[in-house]
Amino acid sequence: MNESCLAASKVTKDYPSGSSSLHVLRGVDLKVERGQSVSIVGRSGAGKSTLLHILGALESPSAGEVELEGRAIFALEDQQRSRLRNRKLGFVFQFHYLLAEFSALENVSMPLLVRGESAAVAAAKASAILAEVGLADRLHHRPAQLSGGEQQRVAVARALVHEPDFVLADEPTGNLDAENRKTVTELLFSGLESRGMGFILVTHDETLAGMTEKVYLLEEGVLKTIR
Repeated sequence: MNESCLAASKVTKDYPSGSSSLHVLRGVDLKVERGQSVSIVGRSGAGKSTLLHILGALESPSAGEVELEGRAIFALEDQQRSRLRNRKLGFVFQFHYLLAEFSALENVSMPLLVRGESAAVAAAKASAILAEVGLADRLHHRPAQLSGGEQQRVAVARALVHEPDFVLADEPTGNLDAENRKTVTELLFSGLESRGMGFILVTHDETLAGMTEKVYLLEEGVLKTIR
């Protein structure tokens, strides 16, 4: 296995449904190299978010495995898996999931503090990337004091601040108006390109999906290549 990739192998996900099971993913294979961008499209309820969560080690598969840089994620102990996720992966969701009681600076500093960097170093890195996304004058504002577009820019900064190898985004512009969608999209792609990160995107936005190098369709639990 290429150690610069994130790869799913024969990933299956089933959920109990009465006396039977709901088969959401049926033996999905996917390989994303560092520096590559891919998008996953499909109807609502097709299992796109479930697949993304499994790729990001946020949810376990029923069968199959995910490897990150040559390491089988689900063969690791919980603490090891959490450490790998914190160091190697960044996440952006449709709803930003910022911590309401903390400022923008504190929210963006969090991934760095969790992995053991000093408060001073974390604050300096967080300040720099918040300036990069146009929020240098909002460092000490809490989420409730920010607009929806500003909150999502904070979420993008938080995903990029620790320079992960891969960023996983689940409908990152789905809750924004047209102007903010454009801003956040540009920030994501410019930030990823400049840092050489891999990018896995789940979206209903055909324009956004079209900006990635590869596009996959998830349909009836099977991942199919579109482009």
